[in-house]
Amino acid sequence: MKIKILHLYSDLLNLYGEYGNVNILCAHLKDQGAEVFLDKKTIGDSFNLNDYDFIYCGCGTENHLKMALEDLKNHKAELLEYVNNNKVALFTGSSLEMLGKAIIDGEDSEEAIGVFDYEVQRLKDRKTDDVILNSEVFGKEVVGFINKQSNLKNNTNHLFNVKFGIGEDETKQYEGAYKNNLYATYVIGPILVRNPHVLKIFVEKIIHSKDAGFEIKDIDYKNEQEGYELVLKELSAR
Repeated sequence: MKIKILHLYSDLLNLYGEYGNVNILCAHLKDQGAEVFLDKKTIGDSFNLNDYDFIYCGCGTENHLKMALEDLKNHKAELLEYVNNNKVALFTGSSLEMLGKAIIDGEDSEEAIGVFDYEVQRLKDRKTDDVILNSEVFGKEVVGFINKQSNLKNNTNHLFNVKFGIGEDETKQYEGAYKNNLYATYVIGPILVRNPHVLKIFVEKIIHSKDAGFEIKDIDYKNEQEGYELVLKELSAR
């Protein structure tokens, strides 16, 4: 089985070691016997999003995000088609801001891609916190870290309920968004490294999108599981 992965704007949206999400995902797919091809594309490159089986995009500075958004607008139709075809993608950190309707900064407003209905409201102060999140999508609690200078408004496709830490706005009730198999979250950490059950779900989704009858191998990643349980225990004790 051949699987093509796209790490989108890896040179611009690369803060906080988020490349770790791609590295560990590729490793686990290979453990399942897949032949994995990792591609990296950035501003000005020629590519079609629908050529890939999984798309990942990480977090970056506001300036880099603006540059990436201008380029991604050239691929808006491709991305909407990708999502509508139930193909798998993950946007983490500030990259989720590109997927809403608009990014509002004071009196300025910039149109975004519009996969989701939410608007991004820039803040004067940065907000950071460890988080514990619940999700029907991922089952077990999800741990991570959020570092953001914006809120989401009018989000109707929530990915998480917030158990501990900050959320998408001052209410702290919700975080992230999803549509079909596109998942977007402010959570960094990286999320797939720190949450082996989430990683397993992505591995299964990607493989089964290629071969619905593929039997997933039950592999024991003991160290990853112990690391998750330790972090969850420490955060739960706060």
